[in-house]
Amino acid sequence: MEMFKINPDTTEKIQTNMSMAGMFVKVIMASFPMFFVPQKCGDHVCSMVDKLTGWKALTTVNFITFASFLRLYIIQKRREDFLIEYFDEDDEVAENALDEQIEKYPIIKNRIQLLNKQIRETNKICTGAFVVNSFWSILFILIVRYLDATTITVLLTNSLLVNGKLDQIRQSYIGDDLAQSTVCTVPKVFNVIDKDYVKKLENEDIEIIELKIDDEGKEEQKKSDS
Repeated sequence: MEMFKINPDTTEKIQTNMSMAGMFVKVIMASFPMFFVPQKCGDHVCSMVDKLTGWKALTTVNFITFASFLRLYIIQKRREDFLIEYFDEDDEVAENALDEQIEKYPIIKNRIQLLNKQIRETNKICTGAFVVNSFWSILFILIVRYLDATTITVLLTNSLLVNGKLDQIRQSYIGDDLAQSTVCTVPKVFNVIDKDYVKKLENEDIEIIELKIDDEGKEEQKKSDS
């Protein structure tokens, strides 16, 4: 049965992917209020064709907002995978124990700092796009295409859910914790280097591991600069 045993990191990555997929559905709905919010067109409920042929400038803003979320999700996924792969959570040590331990692993430190910088910048851009998109869409729909109470309910529900997710991501980089997850409902802080890599980095594998992380970091830096 050992051959069917799933690595704990693999299990955690699967759970992370499922959580992000569930939230992504809400992100799509919040990015495209022109499509998913019940609206009134003249004397009838707007069909999807009505919505698609509506105010094109606002529809464009919807797509720009979705593109910013897509970029945020890519970086978030990359960061979460790195956290799961190279860090761990240990209840027997202090929450800030990683601050001292990571000094022994400069390549890992540089990589997580780069990912934190990327998610910070991308989250700010995404938040700005979301605020503009939501404000503009809400004004247009309520003034021009208001249907009934469901219009307000759907608008508020989608906006509040996504706003909560953006704030959760924001909390991961405004605090003192270097490796805080942005996916878990309850904030999870990785406070130690994963024991597998502690062993590897203490042996002959150190150069291989460092080269792997360093190459990934350089590739991300190029994408960030471009």
